[in-house]
Amino acid sequence: ISLVGGHTEMTPDLPRPMVAGFMIGELLGKKLLSAGGLQAGDRIILTKGIAIEGTALIARDRQKELAGEFSQSFLSRAKRFLHRPGLNVGAEATIALYAGAHAMHDPTEGGLLNGLWEMAQASRLSLHIDADHIRVYPQTRALCRRFGLDPLGLLASGALLIGCGPRAVKKLCQELDDADIIFSVIGSAKEGSPGVHFTDGRAVKRAVTDEILKVFRED
Repeated sequence: ISLVGGHTEMTPDLPRPMVAGFMIGELLGKKLLSAGGLQAGDRIILTKGIAIEGTALIARDRQKELAGEFSQSFLSRAKRFLHRPGLNVGAEATIALYAGAHAMHDPTEGGLLNGLWEMAQASRLSLHIDADHIRVYPQTRALCRRFGLDPLGLLASGALLIGCGPRAVKKLCQELDDADIIFSVIGSAKEGSPGVHFTDGRAVKRAVTDEILKVFRED
C-alpha cells in the first residue's frame, strides 16, 4: 500500500492564472527520515538561513516600491535568493541521510517557527532554541524591518532542519562544511510537552498565517 501526503492551499482573488503540479517518487531502501524521527538529546541543525523564499518574493513583487529606498545591487541580490542561497535542499538532505541523522524537515509556510513546531509535535518533544544561532541574512533583516515582519515567521523554503544525535553531529557538521553548505547548530530536543522554547526565556507561539501575507494584504 502506498500512502500519499501533502497539503492544500487557498489563494483568494488571484488576478492571474496559476499552474499547480506535483511529483511522486518511491523510497529507495528502508531508511525514511521524517519530522517525527527526532529523539531526546538530538541537536537541531539549520542549513543556510531563514526566510530565503520570502526575501526573494518581497524583492521581486515590491521592486518598484523599494527602488527608491534600497540600492539596485541590494535588490538584485535579494531577488537572486531563489537561486543563491537557493531553495533546493537536496545536497544537505542527502548528507544528513547518510551521516546518521534521525529527522529532517523543510520549513515553508509560517517560517522557521512553524517548522520547529511541526517537528516538536510530530516527535512529541520539547525543542530548546538559541535565537542567536539562527542565521538571518542582511537583506532579509532589512526587508522585514521595512514591512514590519518577523523573519522567523516568513516563508522559509531553502532551509533544512536536521535532528542528529550528539555522537553523529560532529561528522554531519564536517560533511556539510566539506560540501560548502552553510549551517548552524541552533538548539536541542528534550523530553517534555511538545513545543518550542527560546533559551533566553522568550515565548514562542506558532504562526497562524505566514508573515508575507502582511505584504500582499496591502494590495
